[in-house]
Amino acid sequence: MLARLSEDRAREIRRIAALERASLEQRLLEQEPTIKAYAEEQERLRLNYDRLKASSQRSKDHYQQLKVELASTRAQLKALQKAQKTLAASRAHRLANAYVRLATGHSLVARTLLLLRRAARALNRVRRALS
Repeated sequence: MLARLSEDRAREIRRIAALERASLEQRLLEQEPTIKAYAEEQERLRLNYDRLKASSQRSKDHYQQLKVELASTRAQLKALQKAQKTLAASRAHRLANAYVRLATGHSLVARTLLLLRRAARALNRVRRALS
């Protein structure tokens, strides 16, 4: 009698466990589309994240490249400005030397410039005297 009660109890427990298992399997089947949708959404989000991360890295790399190019361009600009200043100073120096040679030489032009300077000074004195 005790053995029979034990067997009945065990059978009842197995039956309840089978019903619970069937209920869980049914709930799993009902939730499977939702789980699949979540998994697909998670995969889509992961792909978007990876794509955005790669895009961000490309932007950072491009920024660094532009920064290097800007520094290079600035250095070239400074070198060009320095060369232009040197060239301008050199031209001015050459012009001044040419004028000095012209004005101090014994050429006809030098004598003419000397006469013109004297005449200009005389005219300035006369103008000052009249005013």
